[in-house]
Amino acid sequence: MARRKVLGEQALTAYKVVATPVNRKNIISLEPGFTWFANVDPITGWRLTTVPEGDRNKKNLYLHSTDVELEQPDQEAGTLGHVVVYRGEQYMIRDVMHFDRVLSHTEYRVMRVSSPIPLP
Repeated sequence: MARRKVLGEQALTAYKVVATPVNRKNIISLEPGFTWFANVDPITGWRLTTVPEGDRNKKNLYLHSTDVELEQPDQEAGTLGHVVVYRGEQYMIRDVMHFDRVLSHTEYRVMRVSSPIPLP
């Protein structure tokens, strides 16, 4: 049973990115998604200086969540992470930051995908 939306949260859909080998090439696709709630903040001001230089001119957002754990791409582990759909645009998880102090939550830095992956 999904929990109820809290003030300020928005409904987002997350999809796991998978690569399927076909004729020695990987075909990128998305597994069926799930809906969850998170606070969405644009990256502006001094926080923009914390983003890697090559990503600063791209659309970046921070997502704050307390109840879902998404993955970022990891070349060593061979995982492609998750894609989040927000307002009809796809965003790839770039950074995951867990906080366990006063309010346990996870922050995700996401960056808009320039070439969207077809949704299932």
